[in-house]
Amino acid sequence: MAAVGAGFCDHGVREFRFEAAVAPQFLFNVGQSWLHTVNLEPVRTSGSMSTGMFVLGLVTSMVVSWVVAYTTAELYKLWAR
Repeated sequence: MAAVGAGFCDHGVREFRFEAAVAPQFLFNVGQSWLHTVNLEPVRTSGSMSTGMFVLGLVTSMVVSWVVAYTTAELYKLWAR
C-alpha cells in the first residue's frame, strides 16, 4: 500500500513540476486567487526552482499538515468526552 501511495505522490510531483515549467503564469494566478489581497509580485522569481528546494517544500508542507491534523484529532477527542 505504501508503494502505491509513493507512486501516486511521485506522479503528482512530476505533474506539478511539469505544469510549473509549462504554465508558470497559471500557477501564479491560482496562488493570487487563493490569497486575494496579498500582492505576490515581490516574491515572484525569474528562475526555476531547484529540485532540492522543491523537495524541502514538499516535506515541510507534509509535516505541517500532519501536525495540524493530529492536533485537530486530539482536540476533538478531548472535547468529545
